Order: sequence, then C-alpha cells, then structure tokens
Amino acid sequence: MSVSRARQRPSDAVELTLAGALAIGFFALTGAILLARGAPATGYELSIYAGTPMFVWVGVGIAMVVALICTFLSPPGPVRRAALFLGGGGIITVVALPLLRGYWYVGVGDSLSHLGWARSVVDNVVDPASLFYPSIHTAATALSIVTGSPLNRTLLLVVVCAIAVFLLLIPLVVRELAGDDRAFVLAAVSAWLLLPVNHVAVHMTPHPSTQAIFVSAVPIFALILYLSRADAASRSLFSSYGALLFVTAGALVLFHPMQALNLFMVFGTVWIVQIVARLRNADSTIGSHPPMGAQTFALGSFLAAWMVSRERFQRAVVGVLADVFIPGGGSGTQVSQRGVSLTELGGGIEVLFSKLFLVGALYFALAALAVLWAWFGSADDSTETRALVTYLGLSFVPLSALFVAYYAGSPTLAFRQLGFLSVLATILGVIGFWWLLGGLRRLTSSGAANTVAVVVLVCLLALSLVIVFPSPYIYKTTQHVSEQEMAGYQTAFDHRAGDTGFAGVSGAADRYADATYGFNSDRTLAGPSPSTDIVTPENFSNHSVASQYDSDRYFVVAESDVQREATLYKERSYSVSGFQSLDEQRRLNKVQSNDEFSLYRVDAERNR
Repeated sequence: MSVSRARQRPSDAVELTLAGALAIGFFALTGAILLARGAPATGYELSIYAGTPMFVWVGVGIAMVVALICTFLSPPGPVRRAALFLGGGGIITVVALPLLRGYWYVGVGDSLSHLGWARSVVDNVVDPASLFYPSIHTAATALSIVTGSPLNRTLLLVVVCAIAVFLLLIPLVVRELAGDDRAFVLAAVSAWLLLPVNHVAVHMTPHPSTQAIFVSAVPIFALILYLSRADAASRSLFSSYGALLFVTAGALVLFHPMQALNLFMVFGTVWIVQIVARLRNADSTIGSHPPMGAQTFALGSFLAAWMVSRERFQRAVVGVLADVFIPGGGSGTQVSQRGVSLTELGGGIEVLFSKLFLVGALYFALAALAVLWAWFGSADDSTETRALVTYLGLSFVPLSALFVAYYAGSPTLAFRQLGFLSVLATILGVIGFWWLLGGLRRLTSSGAANTVAVVVLVCLLALSLVIVFPSPYIYKTTQHVSEQEMAGYQTAFDHRAGDTGFAGVSGAADRYADATYGFNSDRTLAGPSPSTDIVTPENFSNHSVASQYDSDRYFVVAESDVQREATLYKERSYSVSGFQSLDEQRRLNKVQSNDEFSLYRVDAERNR
C-alpha cells in the first residue's frame, strides 16, 4: 500500500500543478476580456492588433499556452476538459474582439451590402426566400429581434457563432473517425488554427460563403455519423441519421450554394467509392456502409432547384466560363499584378504566401499522409477509420479539379474553394498528425511525443493568431467601419443635392449606400444610387482634384482613407500632402465634417 501511495503522489502533484496552471490561464483570459471591454475603439483602427491593448494579447497568449500544455499533459478527465474549454474560449475571445471593443462594424466590401440586405429583411421589404443565400441575414434578424441589438452588432455575432460551431464540430468529426481520445484532443487544438481563413476570399467578416465554410463541419459530421453508425434499419432518407444528414446538408444550401455544391461532390465521391468497393468486394468495410445514392440525389435535387432558375447563378456561371476561356484574364494575370504591388510595399507573393498559407500547407501535407496511411497502413489498424479517411481523401480529387478550374478564371472563387478544402485538410491533417505522434510514442515515450506536439502546436498557433484578422502584417486593413464614418456617409446621403455623384480615393460610397438604404423587393437599391468616381493619383498629387470632373461631385475623405494610404500603402498612390491640401484647393468646398469624415463639394461650373 505504501508503494502504491508513493506512486500516486507524483500523479496527484502533477494534476494539482496543472489545475493551478489552468486557474492562472482562466484568470489571464478573464482579465484580457475585461481589459478589451474596458478599452473600446475611440476611432478608426487600421489594425485591430495595434489598436487592442498589449496586455489583452498577453492575457490571451498566456491562456492559450496554458491550455495547450494542460491539454496534452493531463490524463482524460476534468482537467483536460477544462483546458480544452480554456483554449476554445481564447479563440472565441480573439474572434469576438470587434464586439468586445465596440466596433460599429467590420467589413467595407460585400459585408456592408449584406448589412443592407439584413436591414431590408427586418423592414419586410425583401422576402428572405428571394435571396440567393439568406442564412446570415435571417440569423442576424432573429438575433436582433430576440436581443434588441442593432443589426450591425448581430451580424458580427453571427460570425462568432459560425466559428464556435467549427471549433465544436471538428473534434467531434475526428473522434468519430478515429475513435481515439488523443485524436480528439489534437483535433480540438487544430481547429483553433482556423485554417479556412485566407483573407483572399474567406474573411473574418459577415460573409455568407465564409460562414458556410465554417458551418460545413456540421453536415460533414452528420455524414460520418451516417456512414459509421446507421444500421440496416436506419439507412433510409427518413431515418434518424438519414434525416439528420439531409437537413444539415440542405441547410448548407441556404448558407451558400457554392459550399453546398462542394458537399454534393463529397457525397458523390463517397457514393462512387461505395459502388466500386462493392463490385470488388461486397463484404469489405466500405461495402457494408449505408449507400449514399439517395442522399446524393436528394441534395443535388434541392441544390439544383434552389440555384438553376436564379439570375444571379446564371450570371455567375457565364462570368466564370468567360474568365476561364477568354485569354488575357484569370488568376495568373491578377496574381502577377498583385505581386508587383506587394514588392513596392516591401513584401512579395512568396512572403505573403508564407504568412497566409504555411500552416495550412503543413496540414494539407499531413492530410496526404493520412490518405497514404489509410491505403497502405498496417492490417492491424482500424478498417473503419481507414475507410472513412479514404472517402474524404478521394473527395479532394473532384474538389481540387474544381479549384483549378476556378483558379484559371476567378481568384475569388478559387480561394473560396480553398477554404472548403481547408476544412477537410484540418480533419485529415489531424489523422496524419495523430498517426505520426503514435509512431513517435512507440520510438520514444508518450511524454516526449506530447512535448513535441505542444512545441509544434504553440508555434503553429502563434503563426495563425496573427492572421485571424487582416492587418498591415499581411498588407491589408482590418476593415473597421467606425460609427463616425458611417454617420458621415449617412448624413451625406441624406443631404445630397439631387443625383450628384460621389468621388474619392476609394469607391466605397456605393457600399455605404447599400448599408444605409437596403434594397427593394426587385433587388435594387432602395435609395438613390451614389455613383462613385475614383480620383487619379496624378490629379490628387498635383493638388488639382476638381480638374478631373466635368460635373458637380461630392468628394469624400475618411480617416480610413488617410490611414490606409499613408500607413499601409506608404503613400504609393495618394500622399499625405495631397490630403492636407484639400482645404486649400480651388473649386473644393468643405460642406460637412466630423472627426473621421469630411465631405467636399466639387464646383464643376467654376472649373469650366
């Protein structure tokens, strides 16, 4: 008995130490949340990383390191569960920083238009069923009605909720795949990396395609449950597992049809693999799985019914085909042009790729390793796990082919496709990582393998957390929309003279009009359209803005324009002296201003 107690004490001491470390981690995260809440943004912030107090990041960093260490060093039990909760809470805290710090909104492109669509849904002007992807608009509307919060806040909350779904479902998918607690832990930590975010076409803003990518983990989980758990009595479309799969897959159509198309290709791949496997050996593991024919047909039918008759879908198909087959366009040209711009800013495509895609590339490599293990692994390994990995691994073939087709014509669609592929790469990459760590445990010890996992994942997490939001680190702005800037645009729209157009150093006025007016039932802007012209760098630098226009204009200058051009783009096109000269230029009369927004009237009559 004394020997037994002697052996137990170190374990108790280690567990007590880990519990103490967890307490420190929770205190650090709580302090970070309170400090972020107590330091609201007082104006436009080019970078949320620079605008957020340093001790917020210190607190989050401590919490994440503690969570990683305790997750891998503690045995299954309450300490490990608390560590996983702490790490997930740290990621949610980072993602929710715009809400915590009182950002009015995030997203100056499509996201502002989606705010307008949501506003139109609330006003009962637009039927949600008429939207191509109504999910985030209706979700934000429901949250606004229930909580009383404005739409600009609830749309940001939808972004956080989609991330939370991803963080929860990825480890559940892997646990169902591998049936191993260590793989579950590794999957939970890998989900913290948020690999689908690439800031080219997958953004941390209200953006239906992005939210669809993250919630696609739900139907993928339902698919794995259906394949691994449905028995002969529950294989129909209307059984419990069958209905769950169809409902979650159909819901993805409403989030974004493009991502539902990707899921349809996964379903189709599984079905084809099953057909081939049954022809070769009906008694194989794959041969015993419930057939996917009915599910594939049902999803395909719903997807086609939702998309094909819509004008938006038809225009998109024509546009992609034109980009692919008309020479002189496509991604190659655009990437080349972007490379020149980055070089002028002191970076380059190679540098940007390493910042955005290095961690993801590692997981794609681990995913390839998982597929090889599934095909050539030991006969002692789980045949069920190998079969499920085979399904997802072979799904990369049609999905990657579609990525190549997109890339030939549309970089936006290609990088959206990459976002969905990154969801599968996260899942399969965990399996590859788990297999490698298993080999390392056999060669050394469990403690050594866990130490390696912690060190590697701390490094990967650090590389990932610095690109959760866009910032000058990746040559972008955080896309903060301040309340004063929004108010400035709204006042300018309310008091504009007739149909006088707008101009500026960016073409943002039309997006702010979308957010302000919303849309009519015929999908047209509910208010007057503010046509936008961009002043040339030459006229701006020569302090002769008015000379560019032969009719009256409103010239917009926002603090976001000044900081973007001066700090991020280093005055490459528009200089600080040009902004400072506006008050002194002839034919420019300031008619409206607040701390972050100025509006000038371009007098074209005098110009003539």
